[in-house]
Amino acid sequence: MNAQNQIAAKPLNNLLLISGILILVYVLAFIVPSGEYQRRQEDGITVVVPGSYSQIQKIRPTVMELLSAPARGFSASADVIAFVLLIGGAFGVIGRTGALEAGLKSMVHVTSRHKRLKKLFPALLLMVFSLAGNTFGMSEEVLLFVMITVPMAHQMGYDTLTGLAIPFVGAAVGFAGAAFNPFTVGVAQGIAQLPPFSGFEYRMGVWMVFTLAAIAYVYGHIRKVAKNPSAGFFSDIRGFETGSDPTHSRNVTTLLIIFGMGLVLMMVGVKLWEWYIAELAGMFIGMAVVVAVIGRLQPQEATDAFLNGCRDMVPVVVVIGLSRSILVLAEDAGIIDTLLYGIVQVTEGLPGEIAVQMMFLTQGLINFFIPSGSGQAALTMPLMTPLADLMQINRQTAVLAFQFGDGIFNMIIPTSGVTVGVLSLTGIPFNVWVRWCMKLVLWLVILAGIALAIGVFFPNVWQ
Repeated sequence: MNAQNQIAAKPLNNLLLISGILILVYVLAFIVPSGEYQRRQEDGITVVVPGSYSQIQKIRPTVMELLSAPARGFSASADVIAFVLLIGGAFGVIGRTGALEAGLKSMVHVTSRHKRLKKLFPALLLMVFSLAGNTFGMSEEVLLFVMITVPMAHQMGYDTLTGLAIPFVGAAVGFAGAAFNPFTVGVAQGIAQLPPFSGFEYRMGVWMVFTLAAIAYVYGHIRKVAKNPSAGFFSDIRGFETGSDPTHSRNVTTLLIIFGMGLVLMMVGVKLWEWYIAELAGMFIGMAVVVAVIGRLQPQEATDAFLNGCRDMVPVVVVIGLSRSILVLAEDAGIIDTLLYGIVQVTEGLPGEIAVQMMFLTQGLINFFIPSGSGQAALTMPLMTPLADLMQINRQTAVLAFQFGDGIFNMIIPTSGVTVGVLSLTGIPFNVWVRWCMKLVLWLVILAGIALAIGVFFPNVWQ
């Protein structure tokens, strides 16, 4: 991969980073006591029972359990891995027709003639992705859109970081400040016994502030790179390779319409029909077949393009599977519940305005081990809800603390399959991304702290 990077002199290999964290968790397994909370079923969700923590006999994972953790991580994340491989194959076929390249060039041509539109384009797109994170919890879908926005950014003269930030940061801030995300707000409010999506007015205000902060940050980077191109990061994205001359494609307009309709169908399916990874992958396979026929690709040419697209995704799925192995090993050792119990014990004796900040940071720490929003809600909200009552903190504020801890830190944790996936896909080393993104994360943490303090001191904002 050709890359020019002046942001970090020694990019950190993402695979080595995750391997190092896996070994660190293995060491912690011998230091942190093993313990567990009791679980019960509530409305089809497995939640912990408050006050049920107990230490169990110390579990010391064997060397074989360490060595087998990657394989078990691949097994646990098989759905995401299959999704990434199949999407890569579908994009290989679509890219082979040359239609996407032609579409991107047309878009660049239009925006180059309207400078104001070119300036507004990143903000408008980021706002759309933020809204998607707010409403239907866009997450894994970002892996798909990165393969569009990064080449588009390059065509428009922006760097790879900008192309990645538009969908990834956009969806992340929407996820963090969501008012209608069923996977986080919906699950957490259900556990906290709150009406579904209640308090959305205040959350929408928080979402708008987060989104504007992200837009301002991205535009600051764009201006910086415009003045000094060496401040940017440029790389060739995997999975977007064309084989046909788009100027000679007979059906470019038709192919682009089909592609656009597919994206709309994806969003409708997720929102209305509860589509998830399997359905989305199936939809794109169907789209690839239709595109191959209309684009007049020979069967051998289409299958070769599909396999080449899958092959380009192999480095991505390797880091996704390996990142999941960290959680697998931590579960083997029984240390996740122990860490949560210790944090809850410390938080109980604090004033409400400080306790709510600790709840926020606790969610961020737990998010390292459990990047799944609904999974984290099932683990932590049964404990945070009575804790909030004890501290006289509105339960809506406790849900907001969960949202912030889950959504904000998702952008920089190496245990998130989506995070390491998009970084591997775009060729951005983890330390380069963290160095670029950390200031934004810190700003969001400050804004989150202010929003939580308002929720504590002015509980009427939830009415």
